Amino acid sequence: MSASGRKQVTSNAQIVKTVRAPDMTYKVEEPIGEIFLRMREISEKVKTLKPHPMYLSKRVRRIDNLSYIADCLQSDNQTIHHAVHLMDVYSSKMQRDREYDTILISLCCLLISTKFL
Repeated sequence: MSASGRKQVTSNAQIVKTVRAPDMTYKVEEPIGEIFLRMREISEKVKTLKPHPMYLSKRVRRIDNLSYIADCLQSDNQTIHHAVHLMDVYSSKMQRDREYDTILISLCCLLISTKFL
């Protein structure tokens, strides 16, 4: 368990125990202010998206599926995040009165992200 009391799980499902020493400091390459500013800008962009309600009900399962597939393909986390962002954007552009196949769309987004990044 970590100092916060949570178990950390690695990609091969092994539990790793971590303890942070009280005198240990971590170096961050970018200033914290710039990181927070970039996070705020991204969150403002995400607020403008209004995904399809059907997609929102299945979003967690699709992200789990994408994570599993990307893990099998040995893709990095940035690819998964990009694929989820593409799914959100696509879903916000869809007509509200239609249903669509979220599995197919999630796989297409993963393919695009894998090729793009």
